[in-house]
Amino acid sequence: MYEAILKTATGDKDFELKTRLTPYPVTSDVKNRSMKGNAAKIVFFTAVAYGMMLTQIVGQIVHERVGGLKHMQLICGMHRGAYWIANFLVDFLKL
Repeated sequence: MYEAILKTATGDKDFELKTRLTPYPVTSDVKNRSMKGNAAKIVFFTAVAYGMMLTQIVGQIVHERVGGLKHMQLICGMHRGAYWIANFLVDFLKL
């Protein structure tokens, strides 16, 4: 569109608008900025991952407390040690 406008304005029907792209070399400031950005992303994703893991563990504890699952299993004769070892293994395998 700009080329058509310039052809009309100059009166030259063979006019061609050419653009050139010559990138400048990457400066040390740009390199440092990109490295800091990557570190910020890693910190953010790690914080989110830890938050999700803790939420899963606390959610299981709350579900257990509301449902009374531990109490029910202890009444049925399950040993406390076996109960806690089984829960630890299940939580460990989930993560």
